[in-house]
Amino acid sequence: MDRHRLTQRPTRLISPASLLRRRQGNSFEMATLLCSMLLGAGFQAFVVSGVARAETVECDLREKPYPYQMPPPKVEEEQKAKPTTGSKYKLRPLPDLRSHLEENMAELLMQKEAEEQKIKDEALQRTLEELELQPVDKYHFRRSHAWVVVLDNAPWVTVKAVHKTDASPKMLAARFFEPSTGFICETHCKQYILVDSVWNQYNYYVNKQEYQRLSEIRWDLRDTTDWEHILPGEPPEMRTYVIHSDENLADLVHPIQDEHHLDTIRSWVMKLHIGAKEFEERFPKLEKTVYYQKAKHERYSPYSQRTGKVMQLTLYSDDEYNQPTEHWEFFENRTDKLISIKYNYETSQTEENFAIGRNDSLKASTCEFTKPPKPDYGQEIVFDLSLVKLYKANAADPDPTQLEVYRLMLAQLDYEEKIIKQFEKIVEENNQILDQRRFEHENPKEKEDAYKRDVQTKPADFLAPYLVIYKNRALTYDESWAAYKACLSDLKSRFVFLLNDLQRQYEDLITESKSLKRFLNKFENQFNNFDYEQLVQEAKQINLNKRMVQQRLTITHEEAQKKYETVKQSLINDPRLNLIKEQEKPSEKRTSRKLRRAIKKNSPMVTTTMPSTQRNR
Repeated sequence: MDRHRLTQRPTRLISPASLLRRRQGNSFEMATLLCSMLLGAGFQAFVVSGVARAETVECDLREKPYPYQMPPPKVEEEQKAKPTTGSKYKLRPLPDLRSHLEENMAELLMQKEAEEQKIKDEALQRTLEELELQPVDKYHFRRSHAWVVVLDNAPWVTVKAVHKTDASPKMLAARFFEPSTGFICETHCKQYILVDSVWNQYNYYVNKQEYQRLSEIRWDLRDTTDWEHILPGEPPEMRTYVIHSDENLADLVHPIQDEHHLDTIRSWVMKLHIGAKEFEERFPKLEKTVYYQKAKHERYSPYSQRTGKVMQLTLYSDDEYNQPTEHWEFFENRTDKLISIKYNYETSQTEENFAIGRNDSLKASTCEFTKPPKPDYGQEIVFDLSLVKLYKANAADPDPTQLEVYRLMLAQLDYEEKIIKQFEKIVEENNQILDQRRFEHENPKEKEDAYKRDVQTKPADFLAPYLVIYKNRALTYDESWAAYKACLSDLKSRFVFLLNDLQRQYEDLITESKSLKRFLNKFENQFNNFDYEQLVQEAKQINLNKRMVQQRLTITHEEAQKKYETVKQSLINDPRLNLIKEQEKPSEKRTSRKLRRAIKKNSPMVTTTMPSTQRNR
């Protein structure tokens, strides 16, 4: 750490808007930004320039305990045994006839010892406070720092009347705001040492008081004996006047615009604005790590981590952060409803918490029996309630009766084999849940979507099924031609089958259309108007389907030729095949001619027949 930078004040300050954009700055710049926001919210805030301790200037929180609430441990409530109902009539307890003199004397002695211990503690506290005033090192009173002070119930805000100097000043309550951490403390906190000056948008006040501790400072900024005002022209409510008998108060108060004490240029600082995106990102580089006493606190901006992690907390047993004891991870916006993960390093146990909505949530009530010995023939099973262990998942549920437990035991004995199979099924389901969690942890949803998009964008590999038998080795010349011909042969068979199927559909529609036309022409006088129109509409639909199949057949015919030539060229250029690109075997030419003849043979005739849509009158 540069000692010169810690003991010297900055020579220039960036604007609060620039600080919001950069998300980093020194204590004076951060205090100015925080003071501006507090002033905009209506607080009486001032920037404080003074001296602070080394850990405050360096923002070292390793000596402070973890300031936030720890995640509550999950404690299983023990089921309390219900008291047995006794008799209605009870004997009164015997009166206590023992002497309590010794107990009272012991209590008085304990109170006296407590008072003496309290006096010793107060003396020790005063000694520690005196030691705190002594310098720790040569930089103790030289580390410059800036923070924010807020004055509560300031009289110049709550009371607008002008106060006289002979009025007794009211003690103001002050609070300190540390801009680097956001923590709030009273004026008697130990992290600040001296206050040199304070300022806001109206004036600059220099502290003239003599004190040893910050709790002794008087914060009435109107008192010129304690605070020196550097700039003239402050608001009237911050001024004090001495009124003589022959003077009028109204003559002493003038508008600030009429005084002309100091002319300055208008502020060129941009208006402070924190958008939704900036507020969501929060931290510099989208993450922040803070070390506390035996704790490491890591926070992340929402949606910045691939796993949805927003916070991580690790507790340690040593001050060097080498021996972790417990670890928490907190998540948001997960598709698997995961909220947090807790890991205990001592027991190596992992506990996962999920939000409501998972279909595999489990709910551990059980009734455990110690299997009784098999009774003799013709005798009943002897039931012993002490050999039964009950566990209720919900403590509010009523306890089962002895008869219900006995019947349950009989059912368990009758279906013992079934229960064994059911237990094996439960074990399998638990293993599936654990495997699913392991898969979700190692393969988040984003990775799966990216894999699907990658598969969809890749072109189809027609040659891959024909190379499986060669086990990823280089093919010979004959093997390459064999794979080449097999691929094209299967592709040709696929196209011929598709064309034949479309041709069959087309011929069936032609036959159906002709049959319906003959039927209408033969029995047209035997239908009423409604039935006749229904048959005419059916004939139109058949003709429409016939034209659609005809169009599909034509398009498939053209696409088959293009697809065959494309696949053929890609196979010739495929580096996995050992082919001579300049030559083409005669058998390949014969294959192409056969495909073209088959496609031409299956071309439909472009002939359509339309039935009459009107009845002959």
